[in-house]
Amino acid sequence: MWQPIRPASRHNTLADSFEWYMQEAQTLFDRALWRGGVWRAFALLRGEVTQLSVCHAPVITHERIQIVDIARIQGTLDRVHDFDARFYPLHREMGDRWVKVAMRMLAGAPLPAIRLIDHGGIYYVIDGHHRVSVARLLGAHQVDAVVANGR
Repeated sequence: MWQPIRPASRHNTLADSFEWYMQEAQTLFDRALWRGGVWRAFALLRGEVTQLSVCHAPVITHERIQIVDIARIQGTLDRVHDFDARFYPLHREMGDRWVKVAMRMLAGAPLPAIRLIDHGGIYYVIDGHHRVSVARLLGAHQVDAVVANGR
């Protein structure tokens, strides 16, 4: 399981720690953009789908809280133009929000559970696209989620 990263002891002030987390998060975002571009280029050459799957107008039944394997999160309800099929960000303009989420994850700060729809064993994101994107890049295997059954 992924663990929070703490700045080296040379960072003794809150401002130094904030700056360290900011730089680390920005580096991660730049890496995500680069990896996403490389992955999409090779995927297109192999004839693979690079666009995030979309769940259209699901009928939502009861919700439950559970831990979900990130590998099973494969789609979205509405953010198909912001993330690719591996949840890499598609635009540099997404950086501010992505970096803020990454900073919180790096520091081990609590984040709300993501919201998903379980549609035939495949999970679609309702809320939490940035959290999924950052968690995947950090190597997390599971996330806390509020999961609704969809039909």
